[in-house]
Amino acid sequence: MPTISTTLVLSPLPAIEALGQRAAAMGAEVRRDGDQIEVQGAASRVRAGARGDNLSLELIADTDEDLLKIRGLIEAFVTAHGITDIDWKGAKPRKSRLTMARALSCTRISPSFCRVRLAGDFSAFRDGGLHFRLLIAPDGALLPEPGADGDLVWPGGIDAWHRPPYTIRAMSAEADWMDFDIFLHAGGRVTEWTEDLRPGDPVALTGPGGKGIRPARWLGLAGDETALPVILRAIEAADPETQGHASILIAESADIQPVTAPPGLRLEWVLRSEGRSLLDLFRALPTPPETDRFMFFAGERQDAAVAREHAKSLGMTAGEYHCAAYWTEGWTPPLSQKQARR
Repeated sequence: MPTISTTLVLSPLPAIEALGQRAAAMGAEVRRDGDQIEVQGAASRVRAGARGDNLSLELIADTDEDLLKIRGLIEAFVTAHGITDIDWKGAKPRKSRLTMARALSCTRISPSFCRVRLAGDFSAFRDGGLHFRLLIAPDGALLPEPGADGDLVWPGGIDAWHRPPYTIRAMSAEADWMDFDIFLHAGGRVTEWTEDLRPGDPVALTGPGGKGIRPARWLGLAGDETALPVILRAIEAADPETQGHASILIAESADIQPVTAPPGLRLEWVLRSEGRSLLDLFRALPTPPETDRFMFFAGERQDAAVAREHAKSLGMTAGEYHCAAYWTEGWTPPLSQKQARR
């Protein structure tokens, strides 16, 4: 895993406390042990501690893109505390990769989903690439370009861009086209984007990146519509001997997608009208075996935090579960991300 570290001339204990509070507010899992802290995010980990009167930091991520992302967050954090010159040790991550594609089609496949097919060179995603970020520019902005150090320079600042993560649903053997599914909902930025999308339109994305579902002999999976693509892809890629249970919460039966699951893995489609919450479904998963197991939860941010505690209560270790926040209740995009409709 890509790893970098540094030591900063910064009073450690106040910085550790502030870092923990900031990370918890963003939905990360925070573990404190004296003058040490570990922050576990969706695809990265930060270890911070006191080294004499200085602050020691170690950043670990699943991919180079994830490392770049967490490095940017940490650099913004320490800059706010007066540190502007950071000497990172370790292998430098490869720079974010911008991929340009064009739309081939945008098809409504069920009441709540549409499937977008893109044409382009997706060879970077062929070897295990699972997730990417779709780039929706603020009004009037040009595409990001590599800067002097190779990092992408974002017109208007990166926070002005809407960059939602998506899962590749299918890709050609030649990696010259790929599909991804979009959950449609009122007021959604990407929902509006699909309404304007036409064949031939340029589409920009970055990746690959993100943490997926680790293969294991036993899988326990629970997610809502936002997690449907990643759960179905994991089921399709699972070894035929895989055991377990997967529950997907959907609005209506017409949103059910055909999928071939291993004989020992039960897939349950649950309608919201039945009254069961996603946390109910996660808690109802069968008791996992003691070895070669993996649990996955993806849904609302606060629910993901509760799901993490449940996984730990079952004796699951950090590498045996992943509880991801795919959306946040009540969140609205900042004005800087607004884009005029065509």
